[in-house]
Amino acid sequence: MRYIDVNVRDEYLDCQDRFIGAEGSLGDVAFRLTFSSMWDGLTKTVHFQNYGGSTATATVDSNNNCVIPAEAKQYAGKCLVYIEGAVETSGGFVSRKTCTNGVEFTVAANTVTYR
Repeated sequence: MRYIDVNVRDEYLDCQDRFIGAEGSLGDVAFRLTFSSMWDGLTKTVHFQNYGGSTATATVDSNNNCVIPAEAKQYAGKCLVYIEGAVETSGGFVSRKTCTNGVEFTVAANTVTYR
């Protein structure tokens, strides 16, 4: 598995490596996330919107990692990513919520055209 280091400072998502893999691949790349104290106590979810417009989500695990879902790499092009954190009560009421800015990641084509 390849890891992409992502730093989340308050509501700002930042990383150097913005290549999440080739279209059609799955289970091979994950985000390794570092959060500022603003995110303490929140359930964190990563949201993905692929080049075709479909969306997917993935929950951040207890080690602050998140495997990039197959839907995010369904099409070559750009994939928009943002992170949401929330605290919900037992009745489903959200008592606190934080979101990051959206960042575009690249998904490479898995085909080659020879000329």
